[in-house]
Amino acid sequence: MLEVGVLASPFSGDKGLTIAETRSHFAAWAIVSSPLTLSHDPSNLTIMDAIWPVLSNRELLAISQAYAGYSGGPFKEAAEGLQLAAADTALARPGASAAELAALPPLRVPAWQYLYKPLEWGGRKAAVLLMNHGKEAAQLTLAFADVPGLGCRACSVRDVWSRKDVGTFNGSVTLGVGSHDCALLVLTHVSPHVARAAA
Repeated sequence: MLEVGVLASPFSGDKGLTIAETRSHFAAWAIVSSPLTLSHDPSNLTIMDAIWPVLSNRELLAISQAYAGYSGGPFKEAAEGLQLAAADTALARPGASAAELAALPPLRVPAWQYLYKPLEWGGRKAAVLLMNHGKEAAQLTLAFADVPGLGCRACSVRDVWSRKDVGTFNGSVTLGVGSHDCALLVLTHVSPHVARAAA
């Protein structure tokens, strides 16, 4: 279920999502073309005011609706992992005993993970989501050659959250990404003469 705008749940200790986590959660659903069914109370104007910039981002919605042969998915992740919980209860069978729950492995995620979605046929344009699962901000580097099917060594980079062009980069781009936050980028092929001028 899409948890955007859910400030708390009936589960003990669950405080809901921060705005950074809301951005990450919504972007992850959008980049893999999942249905964007909201589960918050739209009559709560405090919540709506907080999450509206995420929900109404037209560039993000266009990424969600685009299709160029692949509906999106992960392509790279950190070797080091983070433990989120002592037990991965998603692996439990219904009605599991306390002993069975105690025997479950911990719930782990990679420290960072990259997802992508082609936006045009022929590898000229793709969306890329850089997710930082860690408790601290991180510098995340995206090598354009790592993005499946992307046909550019020099790419124009657009930040979907700020709705601004970041610039033209050769080979890779490095961005600071906050804790539990993400960078959502659109990469577009740049012709060789433009790339030389930007270098």
